[in-house]
Amino acid sequence: MIRKNTKSVLLVFEDSKELAVSEAYLLHHGFKVFKSNSLQDGIDIVEKNSPNMVVLNTYDSELDIEHFSKKLKAKKVKKISLLRLLELENYLKSSLVREHIVVKPVHPTLLLNLIKNRMIHDNVTGLPSFR
Repeated sequence: MIRKNTKSVLLVFEDSKELAVSEAYLLHHGFKVFKSNSLQDGIDIVEKNSPNMVVLNTYDSELDIEHFSKKLKAKKVKKISLLRLLELENYLKSSLVREHIVVKPVHPTLLLNLIKNRMIHDNVTGLPSFR
C-alpha cells in the first residue's frame, strides 16, 4: 500500500533482471517505483511523475549522462537526486565528478539504504562513492 507522502524513485536500468529485483525490493519497502530502460524515456517519466530520485544503471556514455542531468535541471520540475551505478572498470575510467556514483554490484539492501539516506539528507550536495 502506497501512502500519500510516499517517496518515489525512477529506475533507469538496461538489465531487466536487475530492474525487477530492485523494483520489487523498493516496492516492498513502500516506495513508488517508475521504470525506464533508456535515458530519453526517463526524461519523459520525470516530466510526468516528478520522482524524488533517479537511479541510473545503464551503459550510456559520460556525455549522455551529463546531457541527461542537464535536461533534468532544465525541466525545473523540482529538485531530484541522481544516483548512478557503475561497473568498477568504468568507474576507474570515468572523468565525471565522483559524487552520486556507486560501484556495482549493489545488493538491493545497500541500494535501499543509499536511496533512503539521500532522501533524508536532501541538502547534501554530494554522495561519496562506495567501492
